[in-house]
Amino acid sequence: TPWIDIAVLTDNVSHCETYYKAHSQNAELKYQCYDNYNQQDMKHYSRWNNRADCLKNSGNWLYNRTVLETLSASTLTACRTQNTTGNVFWGKVFEADPDVCYVLPAPVDCQAADWSRVNHLGNGRDGQPLSYKWQLPRFPSGKEKRCVLRVRYNISTDDYDPWTTTSKHNRNAALGRRSPVEQN
Repeated sequence: TPWIDIAVLTDNVSHCETYYKAHSQNAELKYQCYDNYNQQDMKHYSRWNNRADCLKNSGNWLYNRTVLETLSASTLTACRTQNTTGNVFWGKVFEADPDVCYVLPAPVDCQAADWSRVNHLGNGRDGQPLSYKWQLPRFPSGKEKRCVLRVRYNISTDDYDPWTTTSKHNRNAALGRRSPVEQN
């Protein structure tokens, strides 16, 4: 994916290290299924979203690493000379490709969210708009980059426990199971 995680603003910072930072695509390899569509190439998308189904249907379960950029160094030694920031590495970005010199993005910034009304993207407690100050990343190559900012707003409510409720809790009339979300 071309997206790099920038920040998570949460009301429960106890999840910052063990969940948000640890499972950010900035830190953790993400796998997906690639289907073969001819003798040499793979499709970038597949209907299989887990390893077992992917392999059962002759797909390739491969990892992708999120990187800030790749550098021009073509050997491990040359890559090491460019590692002035400590975040330059030699290896695979996409499991099926050759090794390259790449720059890892900074860890996701996880911090307490300022107070706002529940489910409301508006002003904070003092009547001023809520904001986040982001320092743009430094690109070691010095090359001009294009940037797109994608803001995602995910909410959790107090209707159920978001850390223990999964799709297994969805309504299933045949099993007599009701939705975990109830009017309160």
